Amino acid sequence: MLFCLTANYTPKALEAMRDNPNTNRREAVEQLVVAAGGKLVAMYGTMPMVPARWGFLTPTPLPQEQ
Repeated sequence: MLFCLTANYTPKALEAMRDNPNTNRREAVEQLVVAAGGKLVAMYGTMPMVPARWGFLTPTPLPQEQ
């Protein structure tokens, strides 16, 4: 089963990424998904509909509850 997780970056997060452009956000998201028992399949950036908001999508298979 695939899940699509969405998130938005806060202004503070965007500033931190600007100050350190070598930050690997995919690795950070993958660690969270793996800790939940899933596997990160892909990660996509999205264009903001509101000024100063950026987000990402991650199609992710997670284990099913029995």
